[in-house]
Amino acid sequence: MNKKLIIVILLISVVFCGCNYKRDKSEIEKIVSDFYITDYSYEETTEKYADDGSLILRLVYEGEVFQKPYKEHKKVISCDNFNRTANKQLNEIYFQGSDKAVTTYISTDDGWTKQLTTRNYPYGYAESISFSKIPDETFSTDHVDVYIGEYTVLLSSKNSSFQKLSATVTQKYYVDKVLTKIETDLTDLNRMRDTINYISVNGYSLEEAQKKVALDNEIKEINILNITKYGDPDDFQIPDIQEY
Repeated sequence: MNKKLIIVILLISVVFCGCNYKRDKSEIEKIVSDFYITDYSYEETTEKYADDGSLILRLVYEGEVFQKPYKEHKKVISCDNFNRTANKQLNEIYFQGSDKAVTTYISTDDGWTKQLTTRNYPYGYAESISFSKIPDETFSTDHVDVYIGEYTVLLSSKNSSFQKLSATVTQKYYVDKVLTKIETDLTDLNRMRDTINYISVNGYSLEEAQKKVALDNEIKEINILNITKYGDPDDFQIPDIQEY
């Protein structure tokens, strides 16, 4: 075969491989961005594991999100606390407002409280995420595409030492034409937050804070967001809540 023809074929192959890769990347980015502007219902699970792998907490919510105007309701449907720590039980939360100003109503075993907060978004929103597709997986017998997403969070202390740390957040995005699930590993982010907290609140040096965190029991935290319904979630009215 002519050498020039071989070179042309190779170049064509490289071009088409590159195009396919870019198309896959832009496709997942569009799917994720479309998710953030869509009304939906969800089930959210937080799981925490001790350093020996034993499950110490599983907290499951059900919720609904309306985008315009923004309002959200999430309610605890089960809480398994395997290490029996004494915490106020969170029951449900209402959010209402805009991106910049949200009124949040929180119900615990002690009653209702009202706070002004920023909008509640899933992990990964507005982050610069690097996506890579992993080999085919099956989920509940249906074929889905799975992407690994990763982004960096910068943290800084609030005292005169002004330490800066970075944490890596790793995610899995499950796609079956639309986004169906996001799994987020918060372990590294929690570790860096604990380190910054020791520096800001206790006045530790960075080295002292890192040693303290290393001595604490390592807890792995996974957040799982299952999108159960797109469009037309069950509507709700925010009750007339009095703080007490």
